[in-house]
This record gives sequence, structure tokens and C-alpha cells, in this order.
Amino acid sequence: KGNDVESARVNHNFTPEERAKLSHVESIDYLAPNSATYRKWLARQATPHRRNWDRWVMMGSIGVATGLVAHLLDTMIGVLAGFKYGVTRWLLLHTNVAVAWLFNVVVSVALVAASSAAVIGWAPESQGSGVPEVMAYLNGCMLPKLFNIATLVVKFVSCGLVVASGLPVGPEGPLLHIGAAIGAALSQGHSTTLGFNTNMFRRFRNPKDKRDFVTAGVSVGVAAAFNAPIGGLLFAFEEVASFWQQRLGWQVFYACMCATLTLNLSRSVGKALQGKGTFGWFDKEVAFEQIGMSFSSHVLAVVPAAAIGLLSGLMAIAFTIANIKVTRLRSMLTGHLRWKRAIEPCVLAAMYITGCMVLPLFFPCTSTECVIDDLATLLFSTGEEGIKHLLARGTHRRFGYRALIVMGAYYFVFAVLVAGSAVSSGLFVPMLMIGAVLGRVCGLATVDIAQALGKRWSVGETRGTRREGGAECGDGYWG
Repeated sequence: KGNDVESARVNHNFTPEERAKLSHVESIDYLAPNSATYRKWLARQATPHRRNWDRWVMMGSIGVATGLVAHLLDTMIGVLAGFKYGVTRWLLLHTNVAVAWLFNVVVSVALVAASSAAVIGWAPESQGSGVPEVMAYLNGCMLPKLFNIATLVVKFVSCGLVVASGLPVGPEGPLLHIGAAIGAALSQGHSTTLGFNTNMFRRFRNPKDKRDFVTAGVSVGVAAAFNAPIGGLLFAFEEVASFWQQRLGWQVFYACMCATLTLNLSRSVGKALQGKGTFGWFDKEVAFEQIGMSFSSHVLAVVPAAAIGLLSGLMAIAFTIANIKVTRLRSMLTGHLRWKRAIEPCVLAAMYITGCMVLPLFFPCTSTECVIDDLATLLFSTGEEGIKHLLARGTHRRFGYRALIVMGAYYFVFAVLVAGSAVSSGLFVPMLMIGAVLGRVCGLATVDIAQALGKRWSVGETRGTRREGGAECGDGYWG
């Protein structure tokens, strides 16, 4: 029990249940090595550069490894989702809706069942996004098996399966946890799970150095997830790390650059093998994104932007409170019974996919630049593809009010229900999707109001920037 909403001016009073959970968590002393042997070793180094070269090598290794893993995860999701949606579309064209629905539900439930079974059976520590646990570790809480090799593998597999199933989840949070686990594993040079021990980088086997490399792994995971090295650095600096040094900042930025370079090189290899590109050739949106469009603006454009921010804040409150209620209800209904925890995400997947197949039947196709079912376009795709549809410029009439409102409400409800279930998934993509839907609605309303007021009030900016503002607000309330 406990209050769902508390005043920011009042200190939280822990309930007996919360105190019982906290009693099992030990603290970590992040003390730098200061033994006599270590000080003698430092004295033998001629220059400071000889003391730190191996740190730079380790940072680069963490970046390269995480970039490769991120590419493999992206490829896994793309292959599985492409197969599921491709066959479903073929069945819709050549058979009927019932057969396509049955195939879609069976495949999605099978993917979610495998994802949940891996989490519950092999690595319960991999459940969820892993972001709160990593933040707790970096703030001094010892959480057993958080960076275990089994946790890393299950995190990768479970995340890929559940994202490909089509549920309202994303891979960004798990990638952060995966990066942190890679940083912890490589820097220590040994594994109790696999039973091997190397003599490499033994001087990093202390709490302080491990913490620094985990911090780098977090930054690298974010950089690989969004192809943004500076964003990864700032995320760790502002949100995660409680201990920071200028030297660590440069090393983390170097690791993030290695991760994004490795990720883009891996993608170019994949395109070269498919005959769609050349090795080492980056797409223009990866290297230097340029938007060849100019927008006129008006001071009143601040009004819909403020409305988007206000609505996103209210949605944040509603999402948080609803998720707390659902989490408590889930704990009461499932308890410690593993089979109930495994069945829950499967039931949610069946319900969500059924709605995705049935709801578009009540919406007629609309004719914009082409003839489409606007609700089916949003629901019948992964979260990242849906966000790209919503953020597309010059398409402000592609999706109507009804489709956007139904999509936003339906996606919001199932994002609340799925968050916290026994799968490895993140909330970043759902938050971007919900924010982008809000931005679409506000942008469409702004265009209609401007056109009703007359030509001189028409603002070209509202076509695309309102949707991007909504996505950014959704990003904000995820934090």
C-alpha cells in the first residue's frame, strides 16, 4: 500500500512492505584502489598516459561490442516483425480476415510466450527495461545478478521477441541495460557463470572502476539505441550517474562514438550483402540530416505547443498512477506463481492483436495522397514504424481525428497494462507514440482553426513541427 500521489515537499514514509524489500538490498562502497602495491605500480609508470591507455582500449571495446549487439537486436526485430506482418498481409489479400487474424494472434502469442518463459525460467533479473535497476546500482545499491551473462543473453532474446510481437513496447530501455552489462562484463575479465577467468584488465576489478565502465555502458546503450553519441553522453551525465569526472566524460564520449560508428558500419554491411548499398556508405540522415523545407512561423504557434506540453504532462500523471494501480493488482493476482506471470503477457498480446485486427474494420479507407485505412496504418506496424508515420512531414490530412483518438486511447491502455509484465521491454517507444499522437491531434486542430480564420492565419509550420513537439513531450514524461 501507500499513496500514489504525494507532495514534493513531504518526505516519503516507507510502508512496512517497502522496508522489508529494502532490507534485502546491500550498499556498495565505491572506493578507489589505494593499496601499497597499487601505489607502487602507479609510481613505476613514467607518464600518466601509460596509466590510462588500457581504459581507453576498454571504453572502445565496450562501444564496439554494444554497437554490434544493437545491430543484431535491430536485425532480429526486423526479420521477425517483417515475417509476421508480411504473411498477415498476404493472408488478408488471398484469404479472409479470420485466417489472417488467427495467424497474427498465434505468432504474436508464441513470440510473447517465448519471451516471458525466458525471463521467468532463466533470468528474472532481465524483466522490464532494467533502467531503474541500473540507476540503483550506480547510486550504490548492490543488486545480485544484475549484470550476469545469463541476464544479458535473456535480455537480448526476450526484448527482440516481444518487440517483434507488436505489443506497445520498445527496445531502447533494454539496450541501456545490455550496454551496462557489456561494460561490467568486459571490464572485469571473468565470469562466474561461464567459469572462466583471464589475467587481462585485472586492475579494473574494484567497485569504482566497474562503476565507471557501467556508466559508459549505459551511455553507449543510449547512443546505439538512438544513433546519438552526444545524447548518450548527456543521458548518463544528467539522469543516471551520481559520480562524474571530466576525464570520464571524454572516455564515455569516445565509447559512444565507437558504438555509433560500429552500428552504422554494420548496417552498411547488411545493405551491401542485400545489394542495396555499399560497405561504409552511410545514409544522409545518419551522417548529416538535412531538411530541404522552410517554414513560416507565427507568434501564436506557441499556443498549440503549450497545449501539447500541458496535455503530455496530464497524460504522464494518468499513466504513472494507472501503472501503479495495475502493478499492485498484478502482484495480488499472480503472487509468486510463475505460470500466472507467464500467461499474463500472452493474454495481453492476444487481446491487443485482436483489437489491432478488428478496430480498423470500423474505419473506412480515406483518400489523401493515396487510399489508406488510417487506423490500420498506425496499428498494423511496430512502434517505430508508427512513429515514423506520425512524424512524416506534409501529411497533416493523412490521419483523421477519429483514428488518432482511438489509436491514442487504445495504445495508452495497453502500454499501461504491458509495462511491468514478465517480459524485457522499455517504455520509450510507447511514450513517443502517445506524444506523437497528441501532437498530431493538436497540429490537425491548429490547421483547421487557422484555415477557418482565413488565409493570413495559415501557418505552414503546423504541418510537421507540432507532431515532433508532441513526441518530444512524450519523451520528457517518460523521464
